[in-house]
Order: sequence, then C-alpha cells, then structure tokens
Amino acid sequence: MDLERQLQNFQQKYIDLEQQAAEGSLERHVYNQIVQSMMTRKDTQPPKQRAFETQISLVAIAKVLDPPGERHVVWDAVKELEQLAGLHPLR
Repeated sequence: MDLERQLQNFQQKYIDLEQQAAEGSLERHVYNQIVQSMMTRKDTQPPKQRAFETQISLVAIAKVLDPPGERHVVWDAVKELEQLAGLHPLR
C-alpha cells in the first residue's frame, strides 16, 4: 500500500476514534487535536513531507497537552505515524 493511502487510513482511524469518544470528554478533545493536525496539512505534497509536518505538529501537541496524563494518546499516534512513514523519531 502506498504512503498516501496509509496516511488516509491513519487519519480515518483517528476520525473514527474521535467520533466514538464521549461528547465533551477529554479523550474526544485529544483525538480532535490529532485529527485537526492532520487536516491542516491535507494538501501538503509529497505524502512523506505531509507525514513529517504532521509528526512535528503532533510532537508539539504531546509536549504541551494538559493534563499531561493524556499525552500518551498523542505519543502513541506519533509513534504509529513514524513507523508508518519511516520517519526518524522526534522527542
């Protein structure tokens, strides 16, 4: 599967998780942050560049997300994206 399709599937996964989370919950807010990060970069080409820019954005979110106890959700998304796109880990 090409990277473009993998990124689409990755984004859809987090859209689905956001929709499944309880309305107004912190979990839904975190998933929304992840989805918005991806949507902001949806037109960036090539896909590897989009993945890289999304990675940077998600790392920034993970470092400042309050409460810190929910940061693991974003870090998990970062790790998944890095593996999916073959990106060097950022921490």
